[in-house]
Amino acid sequence: MTHPGLTSESTEAFSRAARTYQQRVFDFIARRVQNMNQAAELANTAIQNAWQDYRAGAESSRARQTAQPGDALSLVAFLAPAYRLTCGQHGQHGQRAASPAQLKTQLETQPGRNGTASTPPAALALARLNPEERELLQMSMWDDLTTVEIAQLTGEQPDAIAAQLAAARTAFERELGSLSEGGEQA
Repeated sequence: MTHPGLTSESTEAFSRAARTYQQRVFDFIARRVQNMNQAAELANTAIQNAWQDYRAGAESSRARQTAQPGDALSLVAFLAPAYRLTCGQHGQHGQRAASPAQLKTQLETQPGRNGTASTPPAALALARLNPEERELLQMSMWDDLTTVEIAQLTGEQPDAIAAQLAAARTAFERELGSLSEGGEQA
């Protein structure tokens, strides 16, 4: 079934893109919420919201006769609703980056390589960063997003994101160095 403003080809293109990005959307959300059932629900909601955004964009593009389907089917088009749900100021679930104490608790309960609970120094250093630095590093390193993609998600300029990422990396390296010198645990 097609929707007003969409052809069957564009509906199928969205479906293919949704299947392609579904795991990335889930992973993005799962790194930001503690409950995997909630992560699965939010991932489904994010895909549904991406569909609504796609439909609205197709309808307005058709009215302007300037359809650009490639942009509407990018990874960022699928992660934007996930970001709004978990990180954005208007997310229903208000799940901004975990506090250092929450992150440390999460990390300490994860089994280490030898089967015992352990917290790697890099994880502790990450937990010591402020939430904005932690979120930027998470998007860059764990979510494997480019500076431009992060800028698109956050609504900031790529140059500003690049500067913030550089500062976050410096802060992370400082915290990691502090830990390796026997600094206090987070």
